[in-house]
This record gives sequence, C-alpha cells and structure tokens, in this order.
Amino acid sequence: DLLKIVEDLHKQNIEFFSLSERMEVNTSSGKLMLQILASFSEFERNNIVENVFMGQTRRAQEGYYQGNIPLGYEKIPDNKHELMINQHEANIVKYIFESYAKGHGYRKMANALNHKGFVTKKGNPFSTSAIAYILSNPFYIGKIQFAKYKD
Repeated sequence: DLLKIVEDLHKQNIEFFSLSERMEVNTSSGKLMLQILASFSEFERNNIVENVFMGQTRRAQEGYYQGNIPLGYEKIPDNKHELMINQHEANIVKYIFESYAKGHGYRKMANALNHKGFVTKKGNPFSTSAIAYILSNPFYIGKIQFAKYKD
C-alpha cells in the first residue's frame, strides 16, 4: 500500500522523503527497503492491537468493568467488580424509559431534559442520539458487552 502511495505521489511530481531513513525510493533497492519498513510498521501495529486486546480480555476475566460507565451508574471506590447506582442520574434514565413507553419521541425527551438543566455523563446537553443510545444500550437490561468490535 505504501509503495502504491509513493508511486501515486511520484506521478503527481511529488517526491517522497523519509526523515528517519535515508533511501532513494525511485530505485529497486529503495522500493524494497520501503516495503520492508512498511511491513515492520504494520507488524508492530498489529502486535500492539493484539496486546491491548489480550490485556482488556484478562481484565474482564478478572472482573474489572471495561468501558464507559453508563448514565445512572458510577464505580464503587476501591471495587473493581461492581458499579453502584447514581440516584440522580438513574432518575434521568428512568424518565427516558418511561417517556419512551408512553410514546414520546427522542426530540421531546431531549428538549424536556435540557429544559430542566440535566446533562449527559460527559456534561453535554441531551441530543436525540444520546436518547437513542441509552434506549438501545443492552446494559440497561442486564447485558454487559465486551469486544463488540474485535477488529
């Protein structure tokens, strides 16, 4: 892929220079060296991804909560396994689910919460996408997901 990019740049009269390696990318040996360096870079990146995933898997198996803490919950200090209910936030989540059950739309719910001065876990005003995320989050029905996106 990198060699193709370098060739495309060359067609546009743009020369590729490496700041860390001295090589002529217009020669066959330079192209080979470029491919080797690109392969090593890809190998290193893949190794890092695998190691991070293995570490996250091990922590999940040990009972550590992985990921963002959902609205309505907070970590128990000095406890790696459990979350506790944050009553103030839980009331917001309860309002969202009850409003949805009554047939209220996402925009109406977001506007009502924002009008009352409530904010998301990150301190942002509620949006329709924030409401949709809460309603579709499997955590609220007792399912904890891990490695949803492995790649």
